Amino acid sequence: MTLVLLFLAQFAMVNLLALQSRFVRDSQYALAFGNSVLLGICGLYITPILANSDNWKQSPALLLAYLIAGPLAVCSAIWMHDRHVSRRQANNPERFKE
Repeated sequence: MTLVLLFLAQFAMVNLLALQSRFVRDSQYALAFGNSVLLGICGLYITPILANSDNWKQSPALLLAYLIAGPLAVCSAIWMHDRHVSRRQANNPERFKE
């Protein structure tokens, strides 16, 4: 169970970090604010697992799950943003003009 939860938490954390980068770039304050709260929640789960180095020694699968989740999450975040958020911007260009 820890393996699956670690994978999901790391996936969520990297996904949210990638989205946060795009939200800040696009000055989307509300999305960046909500996203930051979610990042904090993910961090509450991941940090204790990472701090306990015995977990890595007992199960190399934890390390593998942690390492695989990141690249998958980044690609997922790019796809999600391009598919959903960027599409809204294209449909409402006046909102994002300076």
